[in-house]
Amino acid sequence: MHLLTILLLAATARAATRTEEVQKLLEADRFVAAKNKLKEALHDLTGAKPERAEVLSELGEVYLRWGRHNEALGAYEEATELLERLYGRADARVGVAADKLADTHVELKQFAEAVPIYQQLLDNMRRSPMGLSHPGEPPRLTLVHASSMLRSCSHLPCSHLLMLPCRPAHHTRQAWRGRAGRQEPQGGR
Repeated sequence: MHLLTILLLAATARAATRTEEVQKLLEADRFVAAKNKLKEALHDLTGAKPERAEVLSELGEVYLRWGRHNEALGAYEEATELLERLYGRADARVGVAADKLADTHVELKQFAEAVPIYQQLLDNMRRSPMGLSHPGEPPRLTLVHASSMLRSCSHLPCSHLLMLPCRPAHHTRQAWRGRAGRQEPQGGR
């Protein structure tokens, strides 16, 4: 077996073990321990790697289940941005991460931030080979979440955006780049 294959298998096994351990901690409502395990994994995973995005997404889930929605937003946002840099905005992995980000905005009733994300996801689906008829869960869930959100916020001036063709990203209030509507501190993160 090649060394690269062995290293990949070992990394996959470590990730699966970590995920199981985090799930057990969450089932026991041990949020701090779950967060610390994932933060430790992030420390070990430097640079733009898909594994780092996976850990960030798991961290977002921990924060969400813990009720710390703003921290969940940060983790989901970072995971989405990292995956977008690695694979491009239209990649399905980016869509899954962005969907979690939009859903968290909706839970916080931040509909104006969620709409451009859902809009971009739907536009990406329209352009994909399978379109909106894809039999998988992500398109169906995105459509369900988006329509549910629109029913609950039809009074918002932005609620019509999902019905229009997607505008270029620079017109969608930063879409999922950066914290939509929030100023970044000078000098970056």
